[in-house]
This record gives sequence, C-alpha cells and structure tokens, in this order.
Amino acid sequence: MFEYDDEEGREAIKQRVEELRTFERQGDLPAARKLLRSLYIDDAWEVGLGAGHTVRWTGHPKFWKDMLAQVAKACAKRCDGFALRGEEGVVSNVAPVADAE
Repeated sequence: MFEYDDEEGREAIKQRVEELRTFERQGDLPAARKLLRSLYIDDAWEVGLGAGHTVRWTGHPKFWKDMLAQVAKACAKRCDGFALRGEEGVVSNVAPVADAE
C-alpha cells in the first residue's frame, strides 16, 4: 500500500495511472487487469480515478467488477477512462499509440 502523504507514494500512484492509461490505449486488457489486481484495493481506487474511471466504493467484489468492466471497455475502444466518458481529462506526456492495422 502506498503512503499518499509522502512524495514517493504520490509519484508511485501517478506512475501506475500512466501505465494503466497506456495499456488501455494499446488495448492491452491482460496487462491492465494485471496492473490493477497487483494493487491494494485503496491504491487501485486511486489509480482508477486518476485514469478517468468513475469509481464507486461499493465493497470489495462489486468494486472490482465495476472497475474491471470499465477498463475492459476502455481497452476495447483503445482509450482511457476520460475519453470513454467523453471528457477531456488530464493531458499527459504519453505518446499516442499507433493502430495495429
């Protein structure tokens, strides 16, 4: 579990957010799922919010079901949570991913 009150913890969350957004834009669902499931639920909640997903704290099983469903949809559309909801979101320095076609 990351400590949010120190710089190292905040930076670790930011890094995971960028990793998740990259995996979603690449359409890499297995990597996105693996990233989220490797985190404590509190950290996964922070990462999901940072990537633009609507995260409801509804309890452990329902949280994972909702979060992973949103991530799967984002991967299928090759976008992050902000784009999935039609919002601008955070502009990051992640390079655009070329289509595989």
